[in-house]
Amino acid sequence: MYLADPLALHPNHLLAPKYRHTVINPGLQCQQCGKSYSHRHNLLKHINHECGGQRHFICSICQMRFTQKISLQRHLRCKHNIDTKRLKRRNLI
Repeated sequence: MYLADPLALHPNHLLAPKYRHTVINPGLQCQQCGKSYSHRHNLLKHINHECGGQRHFICSICQMRFTQKISLQRHLRCKHNIDTKRLKRRNLI
Protein backbone atom coordinates (compact mmCIF):
# COMPACT_ATOMS: atom_id res chain seq x y z
CA MET A 1 0.00 0.00 0.00
CA TYR A 2 1.33 3.43 -0.93
CA LEU A 3 0.82 6.41 1.38
CA ALA A 4 0.96 9.84 -0.21
CA ASP A 5 1.77 11.47 3.13
CA PRO A 6 3.87 9.36 5.53
CA LEU A 7 2.85 11.64 8.43
CA ALA A 8 -0.88 11.13 7.84
CA LEU A 9 -0.98 8.31 10.40
CA HIS A 10 1.20 10.13 12.94
CA PRO A 11 -0.83 11.15 16.04
CA ASN A 12 0.44 14.73 15.82
CA HIS A 13 -0.07 15.06 12.07
CA LEU A 14 -2.19 18.20 12.51
CA LEU A 15 0.61 20.12 14.21
CA ALA A 16 3.03 22.24 12.24
CA PRO A 17 6.24 20.24 11.58
CA LYS A 18 8.54 22.42 13.69
CA TYR A 19 6.27 22.12 16.74
CA ARG A 20 5.62 18.39 16.45
CA HIS A 21 8.16 17.42 19.14
CA THR A 22 8.25 20.61 21.19
CA VAL A 23 6.72 20.55 24.63
CA ILE A 24 6.86 23.79 26.57
CA ASN A 25 7.16 23.48 30.34
CA PRO A 26 5.27 26.48 31.73
CA GLY A 27 7.41 26.37 34.88
CA LEU A 28 10.52 27.35 32.92
CA GLN A 29 9.77 31.00 32.36
CA CYS A 30 12.02 34.03 32.75
CA GLN A 31 10.74 36.15 35.64
CA GLN A 32 12.11 39.31 34.05
CA CYS A 33 10.69 39.15 30.49
CA GLY A 34 8.26 36.20 30.46
CA LYS A 35 9.99 34.06 27.79
CA SER A 36 9.30 30.33 28.20
CA TYR A 37 11.78 27.50 27.67
CA SER A 38 11.41 23.75 27.37
CA HIS A 39 14.80 23.01 28.97
CA ARG A 40 16.28 24.45 32.15
CA HIS A 41 19.75 24.98 30.65
CA ASN A 42 18.25 27.19 27.91
CA LEU A 43 16.49 29.32 30.53
CA LEU A 44 19.75 29.67 32.47
CA LYS A 45 21.65 30.68 29.31
CA HIS A 46 18.94 33.26 28.61
CA ILE A 47 19.17 34.69 32.13
CA ASN A 48 22.97 34.82 32.12
CA HIS A 49 23.54 36.07 28.58
CA GLU A 50 20.43 37.79 27.26
CA CYS A 51 17.96 39.11 29.78
CA GLY A 52 20.01 39.75 32.88
CA GLY A 53 23.46 39.20 31.47
CA GLN A 54 26.32 41.58 31.94
CA ARG A 55 27.60 43.15 28.74
CA HIS A 56 31.26 42.17 28.99
CA PHE A 57 32.11 42.46 25.29
CA ILE A 58 32.81 46.08 24.33
CA CYS A 59 33.46 47.52 20.88
CA SER A 60 36.79 49.34 21.01
CA ILE A 61 35.62 51.78 18.32
CA CYS A 62 32.19 52.98 19.49
CA GLN A 63 32.03 51.53 23.04
CA MET A 64 28.82 49.61 22.32
CA ARG A 65 28.42 46.67 24.74
CA PHE A 66 27.32 43.10 24.04
CA THR A 67 26.41 40.05 26.12
CA GLN A 68 27.91 37.59 23.61
CA LYS A 69 31.20 37.54 21.72
CA ILE A 70 29.48 36.56 18.48
CA SER A 71 27.31 39.69 18.70
CA LEU A 72 30.39 41.88 19.03
CA GLN A 73 31.99 40.12 16.05
CA ARG A 74 28.86 40.65 13.93
CA HIS A 75 28.78 44.32 14.99
CA LEU A 76 32.43 44.84 14.02
CA ARG A 77 31.89 43.16 10.66
CA CYS A 78 28.62 44.98 9.78
CA LYS A 79 29.06 48.43 11.32
CA HIS A 80 32.81 48.99 11.12
CA ASN A 81 33.75 46.71 8.16
CA ILE A 82 36.35 44.87 10.23
CA ASP A 83 37.31 41.31 9.30
CA THR A 84 36.91 39.46 12.61
CA LYS A 85 38.57 36.30 11.25
CA ARG A 86 41.91 38.13 11.05
CA LEU A 87 41.44 39.50 14.56
CA LYS A 88 40.80 35.99 15.87
CA ARG A 89 44.05 34.71 14.38
CA ARG A 90 45.93 37.48 16.17
CA ASN A 91 44.01 36.81 19.42
CA LEU A 92 42.67 40.36 19.43
CA ILE A 93 39.10 39.24 19.87
